[in-house]
Amino acid sequence: MLATSAPSVATSAQSSLPDALLPTNAALLSSAPAATTTGGPIVRQSILSIHNTPTTLVLMSYSDRTVVLVSQLDGRVGTLIQVESVSPTSSTPGDTTADAADSRSHLLDQRLLGAESPMHSVYATEIAHVVSKCGVVMPVLVGLGLKRLVSNEDDQHQEDLEREMVRLKEVVAGVEAMIRRGA
Repeated sequence: MLATSAPSVATSAQSSLPDALLPTNAALLSSAPAATTTGGPIVRQSILSIHNTPTTLVLMSYSDRTVVLVSQLDGRVGTLIQVESVSPTSSTPGDTTADAADSRSHLLDQRLLGAESPMHSVYATEIAHVVSKCGVVMPVLVGLGLKRLVSNEDDQHQEDLEREMVRLKEVVAGVEAMIRRGA
């Protein structure tokens, strides 16, 4: 009879995270808080009330990327989007057109998890733009878990869009405030 060994069981709370979210420092697998571990990520958290819904914002700065999580679903996210800055493709040196001047036009988003949603792409690129404005020039991983804005009427589309834009502005302002507090 062949001897079989029991499968190894990971005991770290972080072991279930995707590799992209794992910190590069193995010492972080201990139970010590990540923000206090030497060489580990800097973690900031804030809770906002947007449309009477608690919204958790978490900002984690790693050595190779920044992770921003936005959740209205008790800390859960359903969409992960990585946003990277790409070099401008302008063929004319000194081109000052609106696209060349707007740094958002140089952000490329790639959905890693979740359903395709143009609004999620807007959230991710706006958050990445705020992060890059504050001097961070590395990829930004954005996790989103947003409640649906539901109207009772079919003709309320414009009102829903306005509520979505208010939510977007408040989320972006919250992320920017967290970055500035930590700077």
